[in-house]
Amino acid sequence: MTPYEVAIAWLVGGSIVMFVASLIFLPLLVVRLPCDYFTNQAAPRFAKRRPIVRVLLIVSKNLLGTVLLGGGILMLFLPGQGILAILIGLALLDIPGAQRIKMRLLGQPKVIVALNKLRRMARRDPLQTPCPQRSHPDTGPDSQEALHGKGNLR
Repeated sequence: MTPYEVAIAWLVGGSIVMFVASLIFLPLLVVRLPCDYFTNQAAPRFAKRRPIVRVLLIVSKNLLGTVLLGGGILMLFLPGQGILAILIGLALLDIPGAQRIKMRLLGQPKVIVALNKLRRMARRDPLQTPCPQRSHPDTGPDSQEALHGKGNLR
């Protein structure tokens, strides 16, 4: 095999692994998020732990966020749930500007509607978002309720 064929084989294999992993793990992460995750400004639960444990948890959280952000960017061009991976990766990262980008993504009606649809299927409360209500031609009244975390579970 030529080096190009080996590289293509690795890219195809990596793409398949990322696609399958995104189908399994990203919905699980969305379902496990507390419904006030995007609106709660309180310090993380591990903020009161011992300093060494806190540092290890912060490093692990940022490492996972970096992997999800990078994988999400790749999944925009390869098979997978790219926007969802980027959103979760940004939610985990402690970098300047991540909050602004995260809120911009959450401001897209289709994104929060898709997240809340996953949560509704798992019988979880919808995510609350601080985003102002926006009208969008592709969303109806049910989507507007899901967009802002209101309404009952169906």
